[in-house]
Amino acid sequence: MLAELPDDLVGRLELSELVVPTPELAVARSRLEERLGHHVVTYRAGPPAPSPSGTALHLCTLLQPAALAGDDLAALRGAEADAPGVLLVAYEQPLSLRPGAGAGA
Repeated sequence: MLAELPDDLVGRLELSELVVPTPELAVARSRLEERLGHHVVTYRAGPPAPSPSGTALHLCTLLQPAALAGDDLAALRGAEADAPGVLLVAYEQPLSLRPGAGAGA
């Protein structure tokens, strides 16, 4: 997924809040991505740690989230409920930046 982003942004991403999924969660995430047609990212639940440099970028402020509703949103939340301590976020596929996120981000 990160390969879709410009190199100058990838090098500034703060990734410590991401969770490497267990094998079971990786399968669930992959199924969700197929169902939704969007990227699904696994985050550690709780507030993000402050960036040491203050200039790091977070995916949640950089990327456009996927618009989910109904059964799709319920599927995402159901998978999240099965993974305590993890938040699942769907981002548009192909990736798109939030307005203004690429300029001077």
